[in-house]
Amino acid sequence: MITHEQFIDTIVATCAEIFEMMLPMTMSNKMSQRPLPFDYKLKDIQDDMIASIGLTGEYNGTISLYLPLPLALDMAGWLMEASYAELSSEVYEAVGEIINMIAGGLKNRLSSNEHDIFDVSIPIMISGKDKQVYHGKNKEYILVPIDTDKGLFFISLVLDKQ
Repeated sequence: MITHEQFIDTIVATCAEIFEMMLPMTMSNKMSQRPLPFDYKLKDIQDDMIASIGLTGEYNGTISLYLPLPLALDMAGWLMEASYAELSSEVYEAVGEIINMIAGGLKNRLSSNEHDIFDVSIPIMISGKDKQVYHGKNKEYILVPIDTDKGLFFISLVLDKQ
């Protein structure tokens, strides 16, 4: 059984690797502290864009990336080597690829050579101000704030209770 701390550490390590390889972002020094020293409330999450991927297998649920719109546009621009002032299909594709890399990194780091802990679906993109995401009852929620030199965003892991 993988612990919440192992999921959190793996998400943070995966994001750091992606930033180093693909995006010009650096994590703040706070990200190396355990437990993460953030005092956040659900209302503090800027979620102009949500990129979500379903997980099935030993662990069932979703992994989601919650981004403020300016950071989503910047991340897409860095990945696509372009500049974006508003949402477009290219921005959705780029942010979808980022959550895909995060989910893939999580899967690869936590799986063994003989056993994958889950399979991933294609990304689902949600944007706009007035939205609610409901995952149902009896779920485990792991919310990981990712603090970078370019801004704060969140990764949420919602799993069926075992």
